[in-house]
Amino acid sequence: VAGLNEWPTVLLGKFDEAHHYSDEARKTQNGNESIFRMALSETVEGSIDLMQGRLKQAVVRLQIAAGVSDDGRPLVGSQNAFPNVLLAEALLETGNSDQAEQILSVFAPLVRGLTLPDHLINAQVLLARIFIDRCEPERGFKLLADLEAIGCRLGLPRVLACARLELARHLIAEGKFDAARDLIRRSGASYFWDHISRQYFIANDLSTQAIAEFRWLIRSGASATAIPELKRHLALAEQQQRQRRALKLR
Repeated sequence: VAGLNEWPTVLLGKFDEAHHYSDEARKTQNGNESIFRMALSETVEGSIDLMQGRLKQAVVRLQIAAGVSDDGRPLVGSQNAFPNVLLAEALLETGNSDQAEQILSVFAPLVRGLTLPDHLINAQVLLARIFIDRCEPERGFKLLADLEAIGCRLGLPRVLACARLELARHLIAEGKFDAARDLIRRSGASYFWDHISRQYFIANDLSTQAIAEFRWLIRSGASATAIPELKRHLALAEQQQRQRRALKLR
């Protein structure tokens, strides 16, 4: 089925193949199945746009995939949870935090029951970031603690790792460098992150142990130490067509 071949190719970074499958899926016209395939294709295309730094294009595609109602409210259902969470991420990066929060307040509770790592990570992390940025740290840190607990309870190491990296990010901003460094260290072994680096998980586009370590080095006064590895990771991100990650590294 064309629509179901797209995600594996995205995870492997085979974007040309993913575009091909999306085009094939769009040609299929068969009632509800066609609507599903179209939404899946737009979600795939939107996720690629997001990773390649085309935010405005990502927003448009993800709005189509999410099935936003005529009055602008998201249509609620597990089948459109992922495009809505991705849409919230794109909106947050374009400065539309209020709209992102509206979407996440609906879908963050819903995705907790899906146990799909990227859904869980993005929804909880983004909503926590919104709360912390607007001076509601208790609500934000509770979401991250809940995410860490879910990762432990369900045996989802990537969920656990991302919860710790996001918490470390906020601790670094507060100048709590020792506690942040401990969380970064506890986010996973090198072989674990080597495996993640070979995949194109949308939740780990900007959330990696290496980026967390660079942030720690820069904020703790060891910027010069970070520069050689930053340059290497930047070159790799550009080679892998991860333009949003490249922008972060720059």
